[in-house]
Amino acid sequence: MTEGRLFFIGVGVWFYRWFLYWFLKRCERRKEDPSRLEAAFLHGLFYGAVGVLLSVTVYAYLGYVRGFTNIGLLGGICGFWFGVAAGYWKASKTKAKEEMLSIDLEWAQTASSAVILASVIMYTLVQAFKIPSGSMQPTLYEGDHLFVNKFYYGVKIPFTEKRLFRVRNAHSTDIVVFKFPTEDRSNQHYGKDFIKRAIAVAGDVVAIRNKTVFVNDRPLGAEPYTQFVDSRSFPRFSGEQVGLTPKEYQDAWQNAELAYVLRGEEIRDNFGPVRVPDGHYFVLGDNRDASFDSRFWGPLPESYLKGKAWFLYWPPNRIKVIR
Repeated sequence: MTEGRLFFIGVGVWFYRWFLYWFLKRCERRKEDPSRLEAAFLHGLFYGAVGVLLSVTVYAYLGYVRGFTNIGLLGGICGFWFGVAAGYWKASKTKAKEEMLSIDLEWAQTASSAVILASVIMYTLVQAFKIPSGSMQPTLYEGDHLFVNKFYYGVKIPFTEKRLFRVRNAHSTDIVVFKFPTEDRSNQHYGKDFIKRAIAVAGDVVAIRNKTVFVNDRPLGAEPYTQFVDSRSFPRFSGEQVGLTPKEYQDAWQNAELAYVLRGEEIRDNFGPVRVPDGHYFVLGDNRDASFDSRFWGPLPESYLKGKAWFLYWPPNRIKVIR
């Protein structure tokens, strides 16, 4: 679940807490007891919020991005009606009604503060992340759990491209977590978090020749963190061979169109040269033969950067600081 969704769930629980507090105080002033239906309805609202939180949390943990609104709505409706039924049954006595709503108020007070605080921590400091694929082997394996340091590259001001309290910019060889760079909701990767290794920064010229990466005409060398699972090396297809000038090749790459002009195998092992535009990064997976990265979808805009991979905490036998 993203920190934004978590924050709004927390705000919703806070409003419920405020309304329930006002309702109980009103009953106290008027020396009236809430009716059985009122108590059941309020109890249902609390369980509806719980249903939303549980359903989207499980949905996110399973790795899904699309359909959060629908699954949250479904969880909320199920939770609401369960709470109404349970509340109506519990509220058969006056004292039981008051006790039930007082407990709901206590839980709402705790939950709203905890959820909002957790969302702020996730947005500004540290967020847990689960490796979704094998594209970073042998450094990270599918299913690994790690913490992402979101403070390192600066705290992003909501609805802007500005960052505050930046420690430093992303450097070459940093392992970075980012939202897949597209605003096309029909794209199957829209909204998903990716993890790759930064290879080059703005202004660098990148080329790949027979699986060796060159940055500014200098080979990166052995790159001990990489893995090659395919012994084949597909031949080089230059832009000129398919009717692209160097500028058209650069533009096609920047616009995430190169993989439609050339087949994947034509740019996997031999690629470029391209220049990384200002405010962007060139990222690759350590598992070079099985990684969907900047070779195929273009440069990574800094605005999509979420943080630096920091600490692997699960499984226990692989606990380590990530480098």
